[in-house]
Amino acid sequence: MSTTLAQRTGTELVHVPYKAAPLAMADVLSGQIDMTFIDVGTGMPQFKAGKLKALVVASDKRSPLIPDVPTFAEAGLGAFALDAWFVVVAPARTPPDVINKIGRHVSEIVAEPEAAARLRAISIEPEPMAPDQIRAFIKAEKEKWAMLVKAAGIDPE
Repeated sequence: MSTTLAQRTGTELVHVPYKAAPLAMADVLSGQIDMTFIDVGTGMPQFKAGKLKALVVASDKRSPLIPDVPTFAEAGLGAFALDAWFVVVAPARTPPDVINKIGRHVSEIVAEPEAAARLRAISIEPEPMAPDQIRAFIKAEKEKWAMLVKAAGIDPE
């Protein structure tokens, strides 16, 4: 993901910062703004009511919650993943054996059918990872976003 959405589509987009996704969604619904990126869970009631149309999912694969909506790649816009993710964290000085034990237990819990179903009900797709996989994932995310910030000419200061 070395280019921005505006560059990929040849359009001019204006970033409008919001403090919360529901505020952006309200402005799309009222016509104040033309589009927004919103997580599937927040948008789902409006998708189901026919008030918002999901155009693409910003993920490497289709969302099981809106399976008829293509990914950016499927829509011809190249890979563009903006997946939200959640991890369990502990203080940096936590011993590795404790980290591994917590990681094992969390992975076991989210893999349980009832827990997985509850997470999916709130639009979270459980993907248990070992601590070393999480570290690699976070490193890759940092690199991806650094490239996007650079491509967009954003000054982090």
